[in-house]
Amino acid sequence: RPEIYAKTYKFMVIPDYLIYLMTGRICTDYTYGSRSLLMNIRTHEWDDELLEIFHVEKEKLCELIEPGSVCGHITKAFAEITGCQEGIPVITAGGDQQCGAIGQGVVKKGVMSVTTGTGGYLITATDQVPENLEQDAICNFSSVKGQYILESSVLTCCSAFDWFRRQFYPDSSFDEINREVEQTPIGSHGCLCVPYFMGRSTPDWNNMAKAEFANVTLGTTKQDMLRSLLEGICYEIRNGIDIMNKYVKVSDIYINGGLSNSVPFNDIQTNVYGMKIIRRGKADATARGALMIAATAMGIFENVEKAFECISRQDEVKIYLPDDKKILEYERYRAQMNRIYKRVWGEKQKDGKFEFHI
Repeated sequence: RPEIYAKTYKFMVIPDYLIYLMTGRICTDYTYGSRSLLMNIRTHEWDDELLEIFHVEKEKLCELIEPGSVCGHITKAFAEITGCQEGIPVITAGGDQQCGAIGQGVVKKGVMSVTTGTGGYLITATDQVPENLEQDAICNFSSVKGQYILESSVLTCCSAFDWFRRQFYPDSSFDEINREVEQTPIGSHGCLCVPYFMGRSTPDWNNMAKAEFANVTLGTTKQDMLRSLLEGICYEIRNGIDIMNKYVKVSDIYINGGLSNSVPFNDIQTNVYGMKIIRRGKADATARGALMIAATAMGIFENVEKAFECISRQDEVKIYLPDDKKILEYERYRAQMNRIYKRVWGEKQKDGKFEFHI
C-alpha cells in the first residue's frame, strides 16, 4: 500500500501511540522493536540491512528505548482531557507476553512460564542471546532490563479443547469432563492425538501439518480421545521445553491459562514435563508483571525479582509433583506421537517444493 506508506510519519504499535498522547514523545521499547523483524537484538538498534530488505526508511520508525524506562510525563493537555494529574511519570513496561511471564515469576534465568490459553506459550529468561541459537525458538527482549526471553509455542490448546467439547460434550460441565479425564488411564488406551489443528509453529514452522487421532480402534471411546487430546498438547509443550533446554537449563515451571484450571490436566502436565510445576493465584499475570516493572522503575523495589517476591507473597500457590513411573510411561507415548508426526508430516524442501513422506 504505497500510498499509505508515503503518507505515514511514524509506524507505531498501540502502546507507542498511547505514550505519544500522554507525553508527546515518540518512542517504542526494545520488546516491541525486537518483534518487528527490523531490529538487531544484539546491538539494540534498527538494523540497516533488515530495513533495506523490507524497504523501510529508518526515519519512519520510533526512537528505541529500554523497557522499564520513564519515557515521559503526563502533559497538561492530556491531563485536561482525562482528569489525570499533570506530571505523572509514564513507564513503558513492554509487551503483553513479556509482562505476563514476569507476573508468573520469569524474573531470572532458568524460570519458565507455560501458558495454556487459546494457544500454548513457553517463555524463559536468559541473560544474553544464545551463541548456538537456531530457528527452533524465538528470541527477543524481556521487560527486565538487560534480559532476553526465549519463546516456543503450540498454536492450539484451549481452542482445540473447546472444539472437542462442542462436538462431543455440548451438555457437560467442566467438572463432569474433568471426572472423565481422571477416570481414563494414562495413554488413553493407546489412542494418540497429534495436536496440530492449525499447523505447527516451533521448532519447524510447518503450516502444512494437521491434527489427527491415531491408534483408534472399535474399542476407542470419546473419553479416550478427550484425554489423548490433552496428553498430545502436553507432549508438544514438552517438545518445546526440550528445545529451550538446549539454550537455558529450565529449573522451575510456572503454569497459567485456561487449561491450568483443570487439576487432571495439571497432573498430566507435571508428569509429561517430568518436573515440578507451580500455579499461582488467579490474578491477571500481565497486569501484575507491568506493575512490577513500573514499581522497580520508580525505585520502590531494588529489582524485578524483589518486586515479584513482595507482590506475590500472598498468592495462593498450588504445587504439582511428578511420579517417576508416570514420567516413563508418558515418555513412551510422546515418542510414539513424535514418530507419527515425522512419518506423516515430516517434510524437506527440495528445488522449491515440499516432499512429504507418508
